[in-house]
Amino acid sequence: MIYQKRFASVSPQLLEKKQPWRTSSGLQIKSNGSLCTGFWPAAGQRETELIIGSQCDVEISFAREVDSLAIEFYAVCDDAEQCPQTLLEIERPNQAGRPDQPGHFFWLTLAEDFAIDSVPGAYTTEPRWQILPGPLRRLTLSTSPHAQLHIRNLKWTPVRRQ
Repeated sequence: MIYQKRFASVSPQLLEKKQPWRTSSGLQIKSNGSLCTGFWPAAGQRETELIIGSQCDVEISFAREVDSLAIEFYAVCDDAEQCPQTLLEIERPNQAGRPDQPGHFFWLTLAEDFAIDSVPGAYTTEPRWQILPGPLRRLTLSTSPHAQLHIRNLKWTPVRRQ
């Protein structure tokens, strides 16, 4: 069975720090940082998205272990002066690691039991899907100083026990 949560119909609201937002399917979303995350319409749109502001950590957890997770998202840079440097690193990774280069726009930290894995999130200004293989129960999204992450949709498949 595949579960899906589209945020288009969620009422606009701020996610208070450490106050989880839950669904009947076992999905839970919790802001671990300052008040910079919520469900809001994107600029010029009517449908809401989960918007994670700059320098925020948001934890997404599941009631059951997940075999695969797909995230539909796009990123927005909120500082025009910093964007060219950040994009240079993303577009030309061979120049990464220079001290004058900023980090990635956001990081995904995948957790299952005692195993934790961090991977950079893909950068895109247009909506796209990123697939994360499981197993996992918890995912933390951490944004950089100049990044806003807009999540439109989540799809996940629970692990099937034999």
